[in-house]
Amino acid sequence: MPKFSAKFAFFEIVAEELSSEPSRVITREGSRLGDEDDPLFDGLKAETHSSSSEDAISATVAWLEDHFRAKGSSLPFLYDSGS
Repeated sequence: MPKFSAKFAFFEIVAEELSSEPSRVITREGSRLGDEDDPLFDGLKAETHSSSSEDAISATVAWLEDHFRAKGSSLPFLYDSGS
C-alpha cells in the first residue's frame, strides 16, 4: 500500500479540523498540526524544497490548489498565511 505524501497528510488533517464547523481558523495551537518539530513539517519542507514550515505550508496549499483544479474541482478551504 502506498504511503501518503506529507502534502496529502496535511490536507487530511486540515479537512478533518474543518469538518466540525463551516468556518474556522486553524492554528498550530489547539489543532492536530503540531509544532515546528512535528515530522509532518519536516516532510512538507522536504517535498516542497522549503527552508521554513511557513513556506512549506504556502507551497503545499498552492500545490493542492493546482491538484484540485486539474481534477476539475477547487480546494475546499481558503488559506491566509496571516503575513
